[in-house]
Amino acid sequence: MPGQISRTLYFLLPLCLVLLSCIIAAWGFVVYRALSGKRILPPGPPIVVPWNGAAVLGVMVVFFLMRFIIPDIYFYVLLGRKLGDPIAVTPMDRIVLMSIINIIFLPVAWLILALLSRAKLADLGFKKGQMGLDALRGIIAWPVIAPVIYGLNLFILISLGLHKVRQPHALEQLANEQPSPLLWVMIFFSAVVVAPVAEEFLFRGILLGWFGKRLSGATIEARPKTDPATIWEDESTAPNDFVEPLTEFPGDAPQPTPIVQRPGHPVGWIVANVLISLIFAGLHADAWPAPIPLFFLALGLGLLYQRTRGIVAPITLHMTFNGISTVILLISTMSGGLEALKRGLENPADPQPPAVQKEADVAK
Repeated sequence: MPGQISRTLYFLLPLCLVLLSCIIAAWGFVVYRALSGKRILPPGPPIVVPWNGAAVLGVMVVFFLMRFIIPDIYFYVLLGRKLGDPIAVTPMDRIVLMSIINIIFLPVAWLILALLSRAKLADLGFKKGQMGLDALRGIIAWPVIAPVIYGLNLFILISLGLHKVRQPHALEQLANEQPSPLLWVMIFFSAVVVAPVAEEFLFRGILLGWFGKRLSGATIEARPKTDPATIWEDESTAPNDFVEPLTEFPGDAPQPTPIVQRPGHPVGWIVANVLISLIFAGLHADAWPAPIPLFFLALGLGLLYQRTRGIVAPITLHMTFNGISTVILLISTMSGGLEALKRGLENPADPQPPAVQKEADVAK
């Protein structure tokens, strides 16, 4: 009966049933495709990005400078703190700072790539006629990879007893300390929109693309100066016909000369994916033991990037993953938290938290 379980379980149960149905359907589709001998993901080799080491170094320097400079501007200029005063960084400060850093980082990093490597949006997978399909692939990938990520996280917490020393994420801390409608809007904007776009642009688009090219020995012909009017065009082609044909534009304008790509050795791309996944997981070490399952999530994001030849599918998978996790956090927080769920399961006779029960007694 609903009155004999915690409010958290009451609200989470319908969501869990929907997600479980999606997982069963997705894995049924995967098994069907595999037994039918059909491909689940596009075949071809990863895209060979045009950016060089100088461009990647410039992007990383800007990224780390922003992480050092923007907090000082935020605290000492925007908040009016005095130099030398001790600063206690709250979870709210962390969310605001990371959102600001990511929003500024995206256009600055893209400008560096465009100036130093003559990059185009097509080099990141933003191609007319393909982005919708790639976005759908990213959404469908969630129910396929979610059981692995959540199951591994649960196994680690239970088997190693890490639930006793678990370090909650800053978003979780903030949601428990300062719940409000405005706060949840900020959490969704930061976790579901800004962070996935910025992280996939940096880790998969720039770093994995460049490391994969270097470690696999892939090559790409020199590119002529980028014309802003052709920023969406995909000029690449590979000798094995794995690359999509050039988009035909109306009119009599001549098509650009294809840029030939040679994808290199597959082992190099695998090693690059593992390396970038380790870096990605390590940068999330503040919420232990999240880096362990996040490493495997990053492997899936990297594979999706390499097989779809762009960051559109990884972005949508990352957004879906963060969005569902945030919704679960919202339901848990607004209905009493995970402690309420634990109490409700351990003591069905006392389904309400003590504070709620006390308020009910006073009302009587």
